[in-house]
Amino acid sequence: MMKCCKMLLSATLITMTAGTAACAQAGSPAPAVAQASGPRGPVPVGRSLWRVPTIVELGQFLNWKVGVPSSAFQGLTLSEAAIRIDDLELGYVEGSNTQWVSPEIRKNLDYNLTPADLIVVKNRLRKFHVQILAYRVDTLGSDNATRPKVFEFAKAMGVR
Repeated sequence: MMKCCKMLLSATLITMTAGTAACAQAGSPAPAVAQASGPRGPVPVGRSLWRVPTIVELGQFLNWKVGVPSSAFQGLTLSEAAIRIDDLELGYVEGSNTQWVSPEIRKNLDYNLTPADLIVVKNRLRKFHVQILAYRVDTLGSDNATRPKVFEFAKAMGVR
């Protein structure tokens, strides 16, 4: 029984290899790609069927917002993490109240930032095409005056 399975597997692999080699030697032309006209000329429509979509492309297809927690980059500020996230071609980040804003602004990302600091943070994130999608807080605070400040800060940063 085992010998029969090995022979069948060998025959299948030989057939697949021969078929692949024959296709490669035939030099078959690439499949035609449909063209659509756009404001800048022809725009390719469709894609190769063999290519696996990237996580970014899947995120756009499924309408997912794919991002990274900024704290995943150990020892980096939010500003430095935004550069890495942009390099990964992701558009979203989770901010944390325990992380410094940038080397220039050595303050934690929390409600104690001045309005000028907020503008700097937003401009820096916008420069790297990154949005804060979520905001992580270790503790909300024990007094009723602190809690609304945390939510107002998150709202000011664009957290939904």
